[in-house]
Amino acid sequence: MQFYVRVLTQAMFIYPLIVLIVTIPYVIYNYFKYGSVWSIRIFVVYSFILYMLCVYCLVILPLPSAQEAAKLHGHKRELEALQFIPKIFQQVHIEKDDPRTWINLLKSPAFMTNLLNVFMTIPFGMYFSYYFKKGVVKTTIYSFFLSLFFELTQLSGLYFIYKGSYRLFAVDDLIFNTMGGFLGFFIVWPFMAFLPSREEIDATSYERGKSISLPRRLVSLMIDLGLLGVVVGVLRQFGIFISRVEFYGIVVLAYFSILPIFTRGRTIGKFLTKTRIRGKKKARALPWYSYFLRYGSLELIVFWIPNLLFYAMLYLAEREGVQDSVQFVLLCLLSGVYILYFFLAAIKVLMKKRLFYERWSKTKIVSTVEWDEEDEEE
Repeated sequence: MQFYVRVLTQAMFIYPLIVLIVTIPYVIYNYFKYGSVWSIRIFVVYSFILYMLCVYCLVILPLPSAQEAAKLHGHKRELEALQFIPKIFQQVHIEKDDPRTWINLLKSPAFMTNLLNVFMTIPFGMYFSYYFKKGVVKTTIYSFFLSLFFELTQLSGLYFIYKGSYRLFAVDDLIFNTMGGFLGFFIVWPFMAFLPSREEIDATSYERGKSISLPRRLVSLMIDLGLLGVVVGVLRQFGIFISRVEFYGIVVLAYFSILPIFTRGRTIGKFLTKTRIRGKKKARALPWYSYFLRYGSLELIVFWIPNLLFYAMLYLAEREGVQDSVQFVLLCLLSGVYILYFFLAAIKVLMKKRLFYERWSKTKIVSTVEWDEEDEEE
């Protein structure tokens, strides 16, 4: 039991790193497909990731020590089925005529190993039945291939990192792992009466995707700025350096104002989050200058004016000989006003109110999510 606790503890330490790697692509995928990220879906998917990580760690851990690894040669395999039965009778004493000795089955390591192999893949079958909406045949087949992947991992010595296998490849493991997935398909059925169905999860996600949330705006912005940052980094490798003023004054403004003219109000970030810029009136085409007015006014308030105030303050403070402590207080006040603006802007977005640059340019961000329920059910 201590072995399993130790392995699962190691899996829990690895899990946050996996979550960190998976989160951004998964969030983008959800916005691209559904237009929203719903907590129920996140819980189901991330619990599945945790389960798969724990099972994988049970398969590969503990790794052999350097001394043990040096002795590994060849690849051990047991290709005959039901070899656990003679092992049970070798390990414990059982008499057919004495039912009291039958309890010794539970004391047999061979019996317990295969029982754990069944339990190990029951959750896999439950997830495939409930969330992934696979039938019993497909769930059983996927369970077999999952088990085969684990067995080949062991047979290959962890993908030939080691010269030989440090675990036994056994056909019995394939049988009982597959059986676990098969049983899991049916075990989850009573719980499905209390859980939201996959159709309900999808329908709610699509419904939430019709509105524009603050996180959705931020993810879109981070994608766009991240891509621009990559482009600037590549240009620097070729000796083309772009200053901060040139970046915000030319690159950012051009990207957000010119690209949407040719893409019906979309940037790459907006395309991936299923949003676009539209005029106040749906049927009316948006004039090209509206994009410049929208993002030009935003840059003016968010970047240019704060920077001008900052440098003007430093210039006046230097000229008048203002003490450093006073300069620090003034800088804190300016930063406080700046942060307060973003805080109030976030509240307005949460309240579904239009921001100043949207009112001035007569534009707004709308969702492009479309969902045909009949198609989804097919």
